Amino acid sequence: MRFEEIFGKSPSGKLLAVSVGAVFYGLSVGLFFAPNDISPGGASCVAVMVNTILPIGEGSLTMLINLPLLIIAILKWGWKFLFSTVLAIILSGVSADFCAFFPAVTDNRMLAALAGGGLMGVSCGLVLRAGSTTGGTDIVSRLLRAKYPHLKLSTLLLIVDGIIALTSGIVFKSPENALYSLLAIFLSSKVLDR
Repeated sequence: MRFEEIFGKSPSGKLLAVSVGAVFYGLSVGLFFAPNDISPGGASCVAVMVNTILPIGEGSLTMLINLPLLIIAILKWGWKFLFSTVLAIILSGVSADFCAFFPAVTDNRMLAALAGGGLMGVSCGLVLRAGSTTGGTDIVSRLLRAKYPHLKLSTLLLIVDGIIALTSGIVFKSPENALYSLLAIFLSSKVLDR
C-alpha cells in the first residue's frame, strides 16, 4: 500500500502519519534499544548514552538535546516545519519514557537490533514522507542534504548515525555494542529506502 492511500494528502493525514511514526520511533527506543544499550544514532540514542551519566528518562533527554537543533531548523525552514517536528519529538519522547513501565521485549541484543532497526526505519519513513522530522540527526541530515542534494537522505542518516553508533561502543566500553548499533542503523536505512 502506498503512503497516500493510507494517510491521504491532507494536512491532517500528514499529521496522523507524523504521530504514528513518532510513537513507533519511541517504541523502538524504549522497548528495544535502551534496555539493551543499543544506540543506533539519533538524538534519542545520544540520550541513551547520556542516561548512563544522568539518570533522566531517555525521552526527556531527547527533548533537551533537540532544542538547539530546533532553533536551527526554525531559522532554516520556518515555523510551519516546527509544529510537526515538535509534535514528533514530544510523542516519541513520551512513548520512549512510557516504555520504562514495561519489560524489554527481548534481552537478545541481535533480535533487539533487528526488530528495533526495522521499527525505526518504518517510523522515520512515515515522518519524513509526511514532510517532517523526528528531530536530532534527521534535522542534521536534512541540512546536509541541502548542501549535498545528490546524496540520498537515507545515506546521510546512515553516515551521521553511524558516527553516533561508533561512539556508543566507546561510551559503553563495548565494540559489540557498536556492532549491534551499526546493524540496527543499516536495517533502519534499508527500510527507510523502501
